[in-house]
Amino acid sequence: MLRELSSLRLKWMAEKNGSKITDWKLDPNDYCLGGGGYPIKIKNTGMAGAILATGTNDIDEHDSIVAAIREYKGMNLPALKLPRVSGFVGIRPTFE
Repeated sequence: MLRELSSLRLKWMAEKNGSKITDWKLDPNDYCLGGGGYPIKIKNTGMAGAILATGTNDIDEHDSIVAAIREYKGMNLPALKLPRVSGFVGIRPTFE
């Protein structure tokens, strides 16, 4: 994944900085900024792949990935509450 970040975080960073996909020398016909991708890193190794979800909206896709990882790792933690706003323009991640 680009920069080894979740795709939702990358989208929010781009919105904050006013960046576009073309600023990173990527073709908008092949790439887009949105939720649904999360890097898989292995301790003492680095990037190993990515887990992807699609078919709903950016936040639900991100939430489902995080929930699956937490379940796999046996983490019994409360879910983060991400903003549920349509459009996402100007939205910043807020955690309660």
